[in-house]
Amino acid sequence: MNKKIILSIVVGLLIIGISSATLVTYLSNRAEATITITSPMSTRVSEDKSSWTNSISLSGFGGETKTIYLKTENKANVTISGISNNKISGTGAGCSDFTSVKVTVQSNVAPIGETELMPANCINGTDEVELNFGADSWSAYRKDNTTIKITFSPSTVGSYVFESQVKIP
Repeated sequence: MNKKIILSIVVGLLIIGISSATLVTYLSNRAEATITITSPMSTRVSEDKSSWTNSISLSGFGGETKTIYLKTENKANVTISGISNNKISGTGAGCSDFTSVKVTVQSNVAPIGETELMPANCINGTDEVELNFGADSWSAYRKDNTTIKITFSPSTVGSYVFESQVKIP
């Protein structure tokens, strides 16, 4: 009798094991990886090089020179190609609003030096002035610290916005 009970239990367990195995539609657990991607390039601005942000406000008078500090960084471990898009905009803005724009770029890769952009490299647009400076390729972990000195014409009045952004070529 004991043998019949033991045999019945073993057969029952086998039936339960086989039927439960057929209910499973996979052979292992599931593994997954979530990947969050952010922009490899960071551009920040400062008026004193002590605090960096996306936006600052400056004021002054015609004839004065205003200094803006710009930090552009490739945070990725690969070379990034892009277009350094720099402009000054404002209602009626044109090349004659400025007597000088000087740009000095220092990089952790190599010092680039000072460039006089105005008036020779000034490109008038509709209510904006395009300034052609900056890299078109940033090696891995490259950091550029740029000093921009904008001298306004003595007769200039108005509100101006300097913008810098690395764009896809």
